[in-house]
Amino acid sequence: MLDKDGFSEIYEYKNRYWVIQKSHQMWPKGGGPTERVALAGDLPCDCSDTEMGSLCISALDNFNSIKPPFSPWQTKELRQLFCSWVGAKGWASFYKNSRYIWIKYDKTTRYINVIPVDNCRISPVESAIEEKIESISWEAGTGKIGQAIFAAFRHSTSHPERKT
Repeated sequence: MLDKDGFSEIYEYKNRYWVIQKSHQMWPKGGGPTERVALAGDLPCDCSDTEMGSLCISALDNFNSIKPPFSPWQTKELRQLFCSWVGAKGWASFYKNSRYIWIKYDKTTRYINVIPVDNCRISPVESAIEEKIESISWEAGTGKIGQAIFAAFRHSTSHPERKT
């Protein structure tokens, strides 16, 4: 059972899904912005709903369990670490060639918000596609959570400079 709020990100890059574990920047106190701290796991693009939902729940369950390895202003180091997880040569290339979604779990409501992200195609800055956010009870099961994640990816956008 998820007993705390949680955040995660899932990226589609090079025919794989990359599920990222996050922690608060002000670790371990919590509150404020979050930081990417670990690769929770990766899955092929043809993975099942249940596999995706299970990995997402694991990342949320482990939210704020690892201290961020760098300070928030050390963006170069943070991006290099992230790129090492997903096998990207550099941040700019990764950013332009990925799609992603944000995941937020609210322990009070016990719902997971699956948020598709516009990667600068609709708006000049990355932003949530609010009208396509899906809220799903974590009790719905891993298969239903995975379905919501795949639905969000159908709405998330690629960067306008993405290479095909």
